[in-house]
Amino acid sequence: MSIDHQIYQVAAKIAAKGKTPTVALIKAGMPKGTPLAKLISGLQYWQNNPTAPEPIEEATEENSGMDVALANYIDQQISAAIKPLQQKISELEKQLEQMTKK
Repeated sequence: MSIDHQIYQVAAKIAAKGKTPTVALIKAGMPKGTPLAKLISGLQYWQNNPTAPEPIEEATEENSGMDVALANYIDQQISAAIKPLQQKISELEKQLEQMTKK
């Protein structure tokens, strides 16, 4: 059974109990390490198709390529955000070193 199918089933079980499925509730019903992106897309699919018999299609090479591209983009954005902080830390370490030498 695919992860998408499991997510869909967990969302359906939550709804059957009279609760509104959320990422947190679905995550609690899934194995550890289930990717957050999968949880979100599975929840969105369920929200748009709560009575559909089957979940979204299996991942294709094209979808996997998009996932890799998104992961690379996120990594680039994180690196760009961290770089000024790393520079500031380096500057502060130098200042601290100079202060302790006195």
